[in-house]
Amino acid sequence: MDEVLVDNDDITLRVEVTGEGPTILCVHGWPELPRSWRHQVAHFSERGYKVAAMNVRGYGGSSAPAEIERYTLRELAGDAAAVAAALDDEPVVLFGHDWGAPIAWHTAVRHPDRVRAVAGLSVPHAPPTPLSLIDVFDQLYADRFFYMLAFQEPGRIESQFAADTRGALKRVYFGGSGDAPANSLLGDAPRDTEFLSVLGDPPDDPSRLIAGERDVVRAMVPGVDRFADPGSGCTDFRGSTIIPGIGHWVQQEAPDAVNAALDAFLASL
Repeated sequence: MDEVLVDNDDITLRVEVTGEGPTILCVHGWPELPRSWRHQVAHFSERGYKVAAMNVRGYGGSSAPAEIERYTLRELAGDAAAVAAALDDEPVVLFGHDWGAPIAWHTAVRHPDRVRAVAGLSVPHAPPTPLSLIDVFDQLYADRFFYMLAFQEPGRIESQFAADTRGALKRVYFGGSGDAPANSLLGDAPRDTEFLSVLGDPPDDPSRLIAGERDVVRAMVPGVDRFADPGSGCTDFRGSTIIPGIGHWVQQEAPDAVNAALDAFLASL
């Protein structure tokens, strides 16, 4: 992977480029970075494409101007077109996900000479309407919380995330995943609710028990087999491996069996 810097007037865009061949340009959404495309980068670069994943303006190592008006779709599409032109003399294929999808769609509309095909992930193309999208959501969610509207106040979301960035991102990623309750990002909370309080906490991390059949811990509570239902207190329990004839020093008494069980667990993540 090579890192390329592309200038679009006063904006510098950091781009990760892998492979050789016709260019695919990947545009991430929120709250993501080029790493969100890692599986596509590996897949298509091995199949004869040059795959570029850009840091969108405001993210990662790209320029992040403070003015709100510097983040219109016109400007963001101009960034993608500038990257496409810098990487290939021929039109490129665009992949866009989440907020990267509207950027990809609009790049194709505004810069058709730079784009030969678009794949939008999660967000379909929406033709222009008399009202801006924010105005539409302002009407639809007049009395309810909606995260895009909360994001319009500079600094409001940033201050919430700054208190625990890792924890906040985990809640966002879980809230938008298929494991979360349906439409958890859309809730029925009041309009002025803080964003992170709308999101539930993610479940416990994936877990597994590995133990020896003759482990003393198994019988520490008289009359109770502590290995009978080891996942009862977990939310994402991946099963147990009880190794016959082995005691408490399990990883030393049966290293091969323990390693095999650990390999299987890691493969399930």
